[in-house]
Amino acid sequence: MLRYIIIALMVAAIIPVAESSECRVANQEGKQTHSICTIEGKEFHLLDIHGPMESLAYYHGKFLAPLVRKGVLQSVLDRRDSSLEKMPKKERAQFESVYSCIMSRYKRSVTDDLISEFRALAKGVRASGVKVSDDEIIEASLMVELSGFVDALMLEMEQNKTQATLNLFSKCGLHLSAGAAKGLLKKLASPLKNMKRGCTGFVASKDYTNNERHLHGRNFDTGFLGVFEKYPVILRHTPSYGVTYMGMSTAGLHYSGGISGMNEAGISISTHELRTTNYRTLYPLQLDLKPFNGKLFKRKQALTAPYLANKVLKEAKSIDEALWLVKKYGSFGAWSFLVSDAKTGEAASIEISGDVVRVAKRVKGHMGQSNHFIHPDTKKDNFEYSINKSLESRARLSLVESTLEKDKGAIDVNWGVELLSGHTDYYQGLRSFGRTVSKVYTSMSHVMDVKNKEFWFSVGNSYPTNLTNFVGLKVDFNPKHKDFYSFIDTVEAQSDLKAQHPNFVQSLHDYTMAYFAYTDKGDSVEGLKESLSHLEKAKSSAGLDDVSDFPTSIMISKLAIHLYAKTNDLRYIERAKEELEEIYYGTYAGLHTFEQSQVMEALGVSQYFLGDKEMAKKSFLHAKNLLVPLQKQFPGHFYLGKLVKDVEELAKSGPSISSISAHELHFATAE
Repeated sequence: MLRYIIIALMVAAIIPVAESSECRVANQEGKQTHSICTIEGKEFHLLDIHGPMESLAYYHGKFLAPLVRKGVLQSVLDRRDSSLEKMPKKERAQFESVYSCIMSRYKRSVTDDLISEFRALAKGVRASGVKVSDDEIIEASLMVELSGFVDALMLEMEQNKTQATLNLFSKCGLHLSAGAAKGLLKKLASPLKNMKRGCTGFVASKDYTNNERHLHGRNFDTGFLGVFEKYPVILRHTPSYGVTYMGMSTAGLHYSGGISGMNEAGISISTHELRTTNYRTLYPLQLDLKPFNGKLFKRKQALTAPYLANKVLKEAKSIDEALWLVKKYGSFGAWSFLVSDAKTGEAASIEISGDVVRVAKRVKGHMGQSNHFIHPDTKKDNFEYSINKSLESRARLSLVESTLEKDKGAIDVNWGVELLSGHTDYYQGLRSFGRTVSKVYTSMSHVMDVKNKEFWFSVGNSYPTNLTNFVGLKVDFNPKHKDFYSFIDTVEAQSDLKAQHPNFVQSLHDYTMAYFAYTDKGDSVEGLKESLSHLEKAKSSAGLDDVSDFPTSIMISKLAIHLYAKTNDLRYIERAKEELEEIYYGTYAGLHTFEQSQVMEALGVSQYFLGDKEMAKKSFLHAKNLLVPLQKQFPGHFYLGKLVKDVEELAKSGPSISSISAHELHFATAE
C-alpha cells in the first residue's frame, strides 16, 4: 500500500517582509529601468522594459552585462569547452563537426526574429564594455535543446548502433564506424549530462483554494544549480504588440516568462522538460502549394521551448490562444507547458514531442505536472534515462494530485510553499531527496496567485534553495505606473520540519554539498572523497533526529564502491558493505522494490571484491528477481530491461573495475 506522510503541511510561518530588503535604481534609460533589491543579503534584479522583444533583449544585456557574461550562458559554454580540452585532437575535430552540424540545423530552423534577439542581447552586453560575441550568445541559448537530442541519440545507439550511426550520418555526413560514433556521442553527452531538469508544477483554481485564489506553482530543477539562482531576474515587459506580462529567470535569459510567469489577462505558464525519441533538429524547406510573394518554398519556423513559453505569456489571453501559438511553431525536443487561466479556472498540460503537439489534460479545478508524457501520441516516444527517474516522476505527480484533492478548499500560498519545499516520498514518507517534490538541484521555486497578481519566490540564499524564505510581490501590470512591484510578506518554508527535525534539515544541506562535489569534480578521487565526506556528515546529522535516510545511505555505498574502483583500497569496499548491511538488517523490508534491488546489487559487488563470490552471485540473482516485476509496470522500458540484463551478467561473470567506473551516479534520483 502506498504510504504518504505529510510533514508540516499547511503550517508555513508568515513573517513580515524583511526590513533589510532595500531597493535602488541601478540603471535607467527613458522608460527602461533596472532596479536591484537586496533581500536577506542576496541581490535580485528587477527589469521594467517597454517595447519590442529586441529592445527587451538589448536592455537585458546592457543592464546586466557582467552577470550575463558569467552566468548560465557562460556556464553552458564552459562545460562544452572543458570537454573539448580533454579530447585527443582527432576526437575533438569529430566532436566539433557534430556540434557544428546540429547547431547549424537549429539556426536554420528558428525564426529570424529569435536570432536577431540573441544578437541584440550580445550587442547590449558589449554596449556596457563587456566582451561577448553574437555566436557565443546564440549557441549557448540554443544548447537548451541539445541535451534532449543527445540523450535520445544515445538511446538509439544502445538499441541499434548501426541504425543510429546512419541517422547521424544522414544529418551531418560524418563517416564513422558504429563503435566510434557511440564513443563520440558519449563525449558529446558529457558537457550536457548536468543540463537535465526535473520540475514539479501545480494549479489550483478558486474551487480548490480559500478566498477564491487561483494558484500556479512550480519548482525549477536544473543541472545549473549554483549558477542559475545566483543572478535572479524578475521582469515586467510591456511589449509593443501583445499583453503585458512578468516572469522570473536568471541573467542571460531575456525571455523570463520561459521559466514561469503570468500576464495581465490572467494566463500563467511553467515549462517542464521531458525526453522523446521523436526529436527534431531541422525543419526543412517544403514546397508551398499556395506560394506568397513568388516564394515556392517555405519552412515551418521553430522556437526553443522556453522562448515559446514566453511568447505565450506575451500574446495569449486564453488557453485556446496559447495552444494555437504552440502549434504554430516547430519545436525540437520534449516539453510540457502547464498553462492556466485565472478567468475560467482552467488548466491544461500541453505536451510537445518534436513536431507533435497534444493536450494531455484540460480541466477546471486542479492539475499536477511532472516530467513524463501522458497523451498516447506523445507517450509512445517517451523515455527516461533510468527506471528510478520513471518512478520518481510518477511519484511526484501522484503526491501533488492526491494532496490537491485531499486539501480542497484549504489551499493557499502557504500550502503551495509547503508542497514545493516538501521532502515526502509518495511511496516511502520522509526522505531527503530522490522521489521527493523538492529535488537536490531545485534552483528556484515560484507560487503565483494569478487572480490577485501576486508572485512568490524562494530567496535561495542557502541550500536547499526552497528551504529558504519565500518573498511575495504584488505585481502591477499597468505600464503607466512606474513601480511594477511592491513587497507583501515573507513565508518561512517548512517551519515545523525545521523545529521538529533540525538535524535532518542540516543533512539536506550536506547532501546538496555532496551533489556539488560530484558534479563539479566529476568521478575523480578528490571529488568522490569530498562527496563521501559530505554524505557521512549528512548521515550523522539525520541520525541525531532518529531518521534513517535511504538516499543518503545508498549513495554512501555507491561512492565507496567507486572509490574502491579508483584506489583499490579495501577500506572503501568494506565501508560500502557495512552501510549496505545496516540497510539490510534495518529498513530493508519496508523499502520500495527497486530500492531493495539497489541494495542487493551493491551488496553483491562488495561481497564479490571481498572474496565471497558465491554469496555475491546469490545477491545479484536476488536483485534481478526484484526487478522483473517492474517490467510489467513499465513494459518496453529500455533502461530497465538493460538493467535486468546487466544484473544477470553480474551473476554469471561478476563485476569488473572498469564496469564500476563507467557507472554514472545520479544524486537527484539517488541511484
